[in-house]
Amino acid sequence: MKTQDSSWYCIVDGIVHPQFVIEEKVNTILSRFKTRNEDIFFVCYIKSGSTWLKQILF
Repeated sequence: MKTQDSSWYCIVDGIVHPQFVIEEKVNTILSRFKTRNEDIFFVCYIKSGSTWLKQILF
């Protein structure tokens, strides 16, 4: 559910998206997304050693 609008962003289900994002597309992508046991989620801040850590992981 789209909850808030601004001139440059919108919030869909508590996640901030650029204004051009269409709520139906977000819901379609999220409903089709399936994880596997071997998936790795690598999440970090920029400039925090991500390149170094990617080399170790992969």
